[in-house]
Amino acid sequence: PLYSSAASYVYKRQVETRGATPLEASNLNSEVAGRVVSSLLTNGVGERNIKTSYVAINPDWKCDKDGCRQEGYVAINQVTVTLEDNLIPEAPKIINDAIQAGATNLQGAWFDLKDETRKNLRDSALQIAFSDATAKVSKIAEYLNMRIKAIEQVQVSFPDEGGVPIPLARIGFEGVPTAQGAGGPPIM
Repeated sequence: PLYSSAASYVYKRQVETRGATPLEASNLNSEVAGRVVSSLLTNGVGERNIKTSYVAINPDWKCDKDGCRQEGYVAINQVTVTLEDNLIPEAPKIINDAIQAGATNLQGAWFDLKDETRKNLRDSALQIAFSDATAKVSKIAEYLNMRIKAIEQVQVSFPDEGGVPIPLARIGFEGVPTAQGAGGPPIM
């Protein structure tokens, strides 16, 4: 199936803890975040696929009809997790286990292409575009009874490089099981 060699599943896991002091909030956060990371590693997620994406300690404000007041501190540790190959179908279990280990927030979940697959598709698209452009300009030159002497300019644009968006073919992830009954949130 396509997903086993070309795709990855990415999501962000966050641990948020509160304490009376910044140190208390941070220490509690370190303990819980450590359990979440251990859960990910136990489920087969490689260390290279767990990346810290956000860390913060902020005042914890509570507001009501009488105004706002600080009630300690909140510590946040967010990691971005990438599941590849055989772990993609295990996403619901891995997410559920991270929640049981103490993760408090799940932010985003998306399928993406692996870097190698993206490069291969880009190279293929460039080759097809070059062949198509060459055929068109050759045909135009033939109609004008001219020949191509040189190429003066080539312009290439890909959306992820800040270029003009180009419609892309959708890739199906056939064979990826749904999460019903797998334990954890549905991942479709």
